[in-house]
Amino acid sequence: MTDLDLKDIAFYTMFVVLFFIVPWTVVKASYDERFEFDLSDLWVFNDRIDLFRVMVLIAFWAHTSSNILWTLVQRITTADWLAYAGVWVTPVIIRMVGAAFGSNNGHPAPAAPEQPTPPPPPQPGAPQ
Repeated sequence: MTDLDLKDIAFYTMFVVLFFIVPWTVVKASYDERFEFDLSDLWVFNDRIDLFRVMVLIAFWAHTSSNILWTLVQRITTADWLAYAGVWVTPVIIRMVGAAFGSNNGHPAPAAPEQPTPPPPPQPGAPQ
């Protein structure tokens, strides 16, 4: 039997919270109408769940959680946090702020091009 100390218990607790409870809470709150907390734009595109966005979001959260857990066991360096900030934090924050404030710079979305109407079908008995 192993001997668990307070540091191990804190690590395992944070692991469960970061990898299971936080993602479940974010998804649940995003789809619950009682909350004004909606991050579904991070994984939904054109009203459908986008697999690429889901994979990027999972990779982001796994990297975030691993950095937090590494910090708990004191095995992380400043360079690790700088790489993390450059690769993950900055683009995700830009995406979230862009979604919150609109990224169209005050210009309306371009209108869809007008489709030409097809000619009417020929009438039976009409000269061609």
